[in-house]
Amino acid sequence: IQVRIVREDVAYVVAHRLLAKEEEQKRLIRRHLERFTHRYGDMAQRLAEFVDLFPVHPAYLEVLEHMTLVEKRLALRAISNAMARRLDDDLPADHPGLIAFDDYWCELMNSPDQRTDESVRETWDKAQVLEERATNALKGTPYQEPARRIIHALAIYRLATGDVHAPIGLTPEDLRDKLCLHIPNLPEDNADFLLTSIRSTLDQILRAVSGQFISHNEDNDQYYLDLRKDVDYDAKIQAYIETLSPDDLDKAYFAALKEQLELTDQAYVPTFPIWLRELPWEEHGVTRDGYFFLGHPSTRSTAQPERDFYVYFLEVYKPLDQALDDVPDEVYFKLTGLDEDFDRALRRYAAARALADRSTGAHKRVYAEKARQALRQLGDWLRDNALQAFTVRFRSEEHTMAKWLAPLQLTLRETNFRDRVFRLAGALLEVRFRELYPHYPKFRQIRLTLESLSPAADAALRVLAGTGPRTSSALAVLEALELAHRLNGEVRFTVEQSPYAQVVLRRLQNQEVVNRAELLTGPSDRPHMVEAGLEPSLLAVVLAALLRQGLAEVRHGGKTLGADDLGEIARMGSQAFIQGLQTVHRPRQLPQKALEALFEEAGLAVGLVRASERLDEAVQVLLRWALEEQERIQNAVELLVHQGLLYADRPALSPEERAALERKLEEYRKFVDRLADIRRPGQLRRFRWGEGEVRAFFNTRRQMMALLELRRQLDTLNPLLAYLRQAFEALPE
Repeated sequence: IQVRIVREDVAYVVAHRLLAKEEEQKRLIRRHLERFTHRYGDMAQRLAEFVDLFPVHPAYLEVLEHMTLVEKRLALRAISNAMARRLDDDLPADHPGLIAFDDYWCELMNSPDQRTDESVRETWDKAQVLEERATNALKGTPYQEPARRIIHALAIYRLATGDVHAPIGLTPEDLRDKLCLHIPNLPEDNADFLLTSIRSTLDQILRAVSGQFISHNEDNDQYYLDLRKDVDYDAKIQAYIETLSPDDLDKAYFAALKEQLELTDQAYVPTFPIWLRELPWEEHGVTRDGYFFLGHPSTRSTAQPERDFYVYFLEVYKPLDQALDDVPDEVYFKLTGLDEDFDRALRRYAAARALADRSTGAHKRVYAEKARQALRQLGDWLRDNALQAFTVRFRSEEHTMAKWLAPLQLTLRETNFRDRVFRLAGALLEVRFRELYPHYPKFRQIRLTLESLSPAADAALRVLAGTGPRTSSALAVLEALELAHRLNGEVRFTVEQSPYAQVVLRRLQNQEVVNRAELLTGPSDRPHMVEAGLEPSLLAVVLAALLRQGLAEVRHGGKTLGADDLGEIARMGSQAFIQGLQTVHRPRQLPQKALEALFEEAGLAVGLVRASERLDEAVQVLLRWALEEQERIQNAVELLVHQGLLYADRPALSPEERAALERKLEEYRKFVDRLADIRRPGQLRRFRWGEGEVRAFFNTRRQMMALLELRRQLDTLNPLLAYLRQAFEALPE
């Protein structure tokens, strides 16, 4: 006869007979348990009950109460047996050490009579499989013992629900609190972190058994043994493997390569496995773009625009018979050293992917996880074996990846398969890049991609305009184009040594105007600068440097831009500047006589404006002089307007003389302010004053200097005159 035990009766017997305690013992137990109340939800509120039943967890009796196959005497005997197994154990210091209801699983294991019940036997069989697979998967980890206890608890709870197929179970919080689970060496000692770790343990159990025999009700967060969920996924994968054709295996191989080479975005040509990618041109600190194709060259589309290279990965299980063309811009990778480990993982990956594609719900998730596991194995294999396993062909020469390293003077320290492939392919194709771009600049101490090239060019434009910081990328662009160099810590701008600037200047020598089409050539989707192969954004920097030096002007959007407009060009950016570019034309002539008069009158070296290569220095010298002159003008104006000149307490200048000098000084001040705005050599070409006007301004300057000298002399004389006046007044009459 099946009888449900009455929990209150058993609890009384356990607390007052079987586990009776003196008050001192209760005090010690309470002090022990109080150390762990922060970990478990209701321990603090039920601490008196925990103390009375110690070391039995109160939930032990609550669960057994619902098990119809457990009689009162069996429950008491189970508790006695559990106590007997622990009598010689020390009280643990890092967890409560309670006997929870999962411990009753040991009683079932040692009771063949109870396993004759069909529900117990079915639960027993599934729990055994769960425990074996989970403990093997978690062997040697801190989660192994908690996982074993969780499985035992779910099995016991399965038998306590009345219907062993009902979707009823325990939440992670239930498992934490009703078992007082302990996971050693957690970095944080609190209930929330323990709960997170229990959830992680449950996830690992699910993965270990591929979702068999255990389910998760997401609506109430309960986990339960699902005795009907007994699909043998591994057997189904193995059966499907037997049906795979060589084509299926090559498709799976290419699918795995897509993941390992990070070719997971949209293919460049729909329905063809081809992707646009960039390879490093290490020698020049930049990348070149081309195509990666999975398959033989004869199977690819020819619709895509031409780029700098093709990298092919050839079929393995069903190779095509067509010969390779050995085109100068093509590199071929073929897996020739595959072994049983790779083959086994690939077949498993192919089968699991196929089954995932045709499955739904939980089955789809299990197969997808199996495919991911196989893909990780393939990734590990490629990391460890690619250098010896892949044969690489380039321009009729064929070696393993490892044997290419020495002639290329290349080391592949990267453990990432994708990075090794990209670096090796880039090193092989450097000879091709040099053929395509023999005059391309070399960027030092920086690595630019085609995407980062425009922002770096924009930064260089801001440096040329004087509106942005001299960042490493900006200086790298200017130095690579030989438009600037560093000398004694200072950046000097120049175009004389730049072969790219000279391309434009040579054309301007032969014709007054150069059209945009004469500077850019190539396909419309990827034009480049004639003779140099520069991208349009780099051409923008070259043109801006010529404008800065006053060696060219441009028509852009219907207006002429020169050295004064570099700020506007920097704001629009390199791409917009080139898109709106119409023509490049010769600048206006340098006003040589006026500039020579200016430098002569200012006492500056006239030779600076006679040599084009020294115009940068001329601008700097002129700027320093203008800033100092502004201060002198301010002193003179302050003297005239606010202080006045007095000689023996009488004005030294008549009102008419003073007003005339004020007007002249105001005109001279405006002239000097315009000089202080000249920051680039190109602005000298827009110097709008003639030689006579310059000399007239400096006549005013001479009057200003005479005024300041008069002030100095009066500052000396006036105290003497005041003394004499006082002495005269002191004489007797």
